[in-house]
Amino acid sequence: MERQLKFIPVSVPFTECTSTVISGITDGGPNYCNDVGIINSKYHLNEPFHNNFVHFEIALSSGNKLIYCIDRLKKEPTGEIFKNGPFEEVFPEITENLRYALDWLLANTFPSVSAEKTFEIADVDALSKPVLDENDAYAMVQSAIWYLMGSINESSLIFINCKGTDPHLKSKRLAAGVLHLVYLAEKFGIIADTPVKPNPSPCGCHAIECCNINIVPQNPAEPYITLTNCPDEISYINGCLWVGPFILRSNVKGIPSVNATALCGNEKLFSVGFTDEYGEDIINPEIGKKFYLAIRADSCIICINLFISIQTNITKIIYLNNDDPELQRMGGIITEQPVYITSVSNICICVPLGLSQSKVCPVCKKRRKDRFCGDVYKYKNFRL
Repeated sequence: MERQLKFIPVSVPFTECTSTVISGITDGGPNYCNDVGIINSKYHLNEPFHNNFVHFEIALSSGNKLIYCIDRLKKEPTGEIFKNGPFEEVFPEITENLRYALDWLLANTFPSVSAEKTFEIADVDALSKPVLDENDAYAMVQSAIWYLMGSINESSLIFINCKGTDPHLKSKRLAAGVLHLVYLAEKFGIIADTPVKPNPSPCGCHAIECCNINIVPQNPAEPYITLTNCPDEISYINGCLWVGPFILRSNVKGIPSVNATALCGNEKLFSVGFTDEYGEDIINPEIGKKFYLAIRADSCIICINLFISIQTNITKIIYLNNDDPELQRMGGIITEQPVYITSVSNICICVPLGLSQSKVCPVCKKRRKDRFCGDVYKYKNFRL
C-alpha cells in the first residue's frame, strides 16, 4: 500500500551539488561561551561533552560560507582542506530518508534563508524577550542536524547558561524550534523518498490526442517546469489552427522557452507561433498564464512535440569531508547556482472531419473577443 501523506512541508527548490568541485580551508571560531562577539546567546547543550556551538566556515573564492557540523562526536576541523562530494560517498551509512531530511533542513533554514524566516518555519516567537537572533538560528539548526543524526535527543535540548547550570531564558523556545524543524525534515524525508508514478492526462476526445505525462513532483523541492493540462479548444482563425489553452507551471523563477516541432513527417509547410488568450501574438509563454498555439500546416493530422525549458538559479546542497576519517563531516549550501530544467509533451490534433472538403483541411472559425476571421470559411464553433 502506498503511503498517503496529508502534510507536505514547503520548500525552496534545491538540488545536491555534485558536478562542481568545491574545496576550501574549514575552521570553527570560538564557541558561544567564549566568543566575545556573542552577548545574548551564551549557552550550550545539556550534554557532558561536545556540547558547544561553533560557527563553522569554509573559505571559498567567493568568500567565507557558514556551514554545519554533521558529526557531533568527531574532531572539529582546525584549518584543514575540505571538499565536497556525492552524498553517498561522504555519508555511505545514511539512509535515503535521512539524506532528504538533511537536504531539506540545510536548504530551508539559516543561512539559506534569513534568521527571521527560519524562526517562522520553526514556529517560534522570535520577538519575545530576549529576542532571538542569527546566533540562535544557527544553534537551532545545528541542534536539529544532530538530533536527526541521533547524536542528541530531547533531553539534550536544554540550552544551559554558560555560567551556571540553569536553563537560558531562550531555552524553551529554542528546544521547541528544534523539534519542529526535525518534524518537518523527517516528513520531507518520507515524501522525497516515496516514488510517484506518472499520471498522464489524455483529453480522451476525437479531435485532440494529448500525451502529457508531465506531473508536478510530489517532492516540493524538485525544480520543475511543465504543462499542467491538455488543451480543449480548437479553432481556425486568420489562416491558423488555434489550439489551447495551455498553462505552464513551475516552482522556479525565470523566462521559459517553448519550442514546437512537427512529428510524424509533418515538417513541410509547418510553423507554430504563440498567442495569449485574446489572440495577440507573444514571443514566449509566461509561467501561470494561458497561451495558445497558432499552427500553420498542410496536414489534417498534426502532431507536435513541445519542448519546454527554463534556466534559473537555485540553492544547491554541499556535503564536505576531509581525508582524515576522525574529522567531522560538514554540510551547507551555495545559493544562486544555475540549473537548466526541461520537460516534453506531445500533442496530436486531428482536424475534425466534415467541416471542409478542402485539401488544406480548414477547420472551424471562432469569434474571440474582438477577433473575427471573416467569411472565407463556414463559421462554426468547436469546443471539446
